[in-house]
Amino acid sequence: MDKFTLLITMVSLLFSLIFLVLIYVWMTRTKKSVARDAKAPETFESLSAIIHSGTSTNQALNHAADSILSRFGSIGEYSLYETLIKGICTHQNTDSKLVSRFEKSLRDANPKFKEKIQKTLKEGLAKRDKK
Repeated sequence: MDKFTLLITMVSLLFSLIFLVLIYVWMTRTKKSVARDAKAPETFESLSAIIHSGTSTNQALNHAADSILSRFGSIGEYSLYETLIKGICTHQNTDSKLVSRFEKSLRDANPKFKEKIQKTLKEGLAKRDKK
């Protein structure tokens, strides 16, 4: 084999390697961008898990409470909302504005549960005082 043929072979292998690396980078980048754009929708269960998590920040609690009120504000099964109210009342990172806003919005959206909501709020605040 002469030197010219060897040189052509080496250059063609180098270009082939560069081409394959570029294809690999291009394919993995498009997959990552699709994965970043897709966001799982928040469900009632995932939002209530944020409220019941002891490590949730005040900002996360506010987001979860606002999302629950806007998308799941009408009460179907009261026991779920009872645990939410008590969870918000007793959470270490909650504040009085959040508790008041959540309770008032829930009460306004569900007038037939007004007494139950107030009773649950009193129980939740009593548990907070005991902590």
